[in-house]
Amino acid sequence: MWEREGSQFKFERDDQGLLRITDKQEGRSVVFRRHKGRVFSRLGAKDFAHFSRLAERMQSVAQ
Repeated sequence: MWEREGSQFKFERDDQGLLRITDKQEGRSVVFRRHKGRVFSRLGAKDFAHFSRLAERMQSVAQ
């Protein structure tokens, strides 16, 4: 599980193949879940923009 205080999302992953993303700030609860080949997603353009910015920040920190 990865959850930073003040962040919008909580990420959970287990050794059974479950991946779950929960929105902590907008009350949408689980916005993405992948388990045993089945996918559920309520991610929208705003979410993808958020993840894109996060990926850019993480990449610059890694360098």
